[in-house]
Amino acid sequence: MNVYETAHSGAVWRDMSHFGRFLVSGADAAHLLHHLTTNDIKGLKVGQGCDTVLVNNKARVLDLLTIWRCENNFIVITSPNRRAMFAAHAQK
Repeated sequence: MNVYETAHSGAVWRDMSHFGRFLVSGADAAHLLHHLTTNDIKGLKVGQGCDTVLVNNKARVLDLLTIWRCENNFIVITSPNRRAMFAAHAQK
């Protein structure tokens, strides 16, 4: 069985350690991520995720993100080599 067939019938492991990973938590986490991106982050239910675009205050695209809502926080996955940019932008 090749990798393509395996992906459709089972599980495939992919090393994504070069992507940035952040845990965003706190009372305003959903509001902050909703404000920084182009998707309805506040509308995500626990266990749901979405792809979204990180934008600056002039709607310039900064990165493509994947965001997952957990019980008490959000997991944010950035594009490779963009983790420093996300952290700095989110802290503004």
